[in-house]
Amino acid sequence: MVILFFDGECGLCNRSVVRFLRWEHEQCQVHFAPLQGEAARTRLSPKQVEAPYASLLVWDGNTAHARAAGLKILARELRNPLGFLARFGLAVIPDNWTNGVYDIVARNRHRASNYSCALHLDSTVKGRFLD
Repeated sequence: MVILFFDGECGLCNRSVVRFLRWEHEQCQVHFAPLQGEAARTRLSPKQVEAPYASLLVWDGNTAHARAAGLKILARELRNPLGFLARFGLAVIPDNWTNGVYDIVARNRHRASNYSCALHLDSTVKGRFLD
């Protein structure tokens, strides 16, 4: 099971989860959980669940992947043509560049948006959110 752990207190992170839900392919089974929740505490290391949060970690069932590695896993779950473009871009652009841009966005993410995905979810996807 793939789980996207996100900073539940970050408006940009919440907005990104809602965007992902709009762009995912029909067979996508990615689950979502805040880094502040119980699912994160049971699957991630203590360092990964302490503030300041990494803002995005993708659990593949064995390992938590951050930044470019996590984005590559999520890109496989997007429908085309966006999925193809994301996979292509992440394959062509060096990981250190992707990670650098990701770090800039992550440092400034709390200023970007005040948004909660809980207000924008329909009942069909609420079951994919873990506590």
